[in-house]
Amino acid sequence: MAAVSNYSVSHFSKLFRQMTGESLTQYLKNYRLETAANRLLNEPTKVSEIALSCGFSNLSYFSRAFYQKYKMTPSEFRKNNSA
Repeated sequence: MAAVSNYSVSHFSKLFRQMTGESLTQYLKNYRLETAANRLLNEPTKVSEIALSCGFSNLSYFSRAFYQKYKMTPSEFRKNNSA
């Protein structure tokens, strides 16, 4: 992203944090988790397949990050929020 915008990595990171209030890494993780949560509610796909397709190569890390954000596991989230 920095190269595309013609900024150095450090300058781009600083600007990104100023504009969003969070680091690019944190922003991407939140985006991936929100995408996964949406898919858990709207698709019958396995949790592991959703995690992988949302950019999480480690299912354990995905589960921990998901729990930190939503205070429940991905399976609990799907069960508690299904119509």
